[in-house]
Amino acid sequence: MDTKTVVGGWTEFDFTISADAKEILHSITSKLMGVNYVAVAVATQPVAGTNYCFLCEATGVYPGACTSLVEIYIYRPLKGDAQLTAITPVMECHPIPGGWFGFHDVSPAEKEVLTSALNGLLGVKYDPLQVATQVVSGTNYCFLCKATVLSPSATPHPVLIRVYQPLSGKPHISSIAPIAIMH
Repeated sequence: MDTKTVVGGWTEFDFTISADAKEILHSITSKLMGVNYVAVAVATQPVAGTNYCFLCEATGVYPGACTSLVEIYIYRPLKGDAQLTAITPVMECHPIPGGWFGFHDVSPAEKEVLTSALNGLLGVKYDPLQVATQVVSGTNYCFLCKATVLSPSATPHPVLIRVYQPLSGKPHISSIAPIAIMH
């Protein structure tokens, strides 16, 4: 358990997901039809058992499906089976004109857009994990990143960085928002 967490509160998201936590997620998502879930990070809350919040990539299992980000909440009692308590969208993607196209691995060109937009920002290292795009008059990018404050005891946390790349000119940051437990 994270020692910086308030007793009874949620831990920070952890990008290292234990085999036990993966099994708990699988025990729930294997019963859900039509969507494939892949865990990116997990946070826990000790109660009479454990609450889990999994930050997941969610991809429909049909041709042309795009990948969105969701939080899956699961309660695992001290005795008995784990139970799904909620699935909450973090960033939905819809492959339609003007919509966000699904999250995917970051290409070298997309990484360069992020690097250029972050130029001059100090104090936090941002490692891009996935990116979604939206075609507008230029391109909007939504990067899922692992953010680490440059401090010896810093714990990485997930953030969404939105970047706008105009048709001409340099890309710039529209927002940097931490992903928080919503349930």
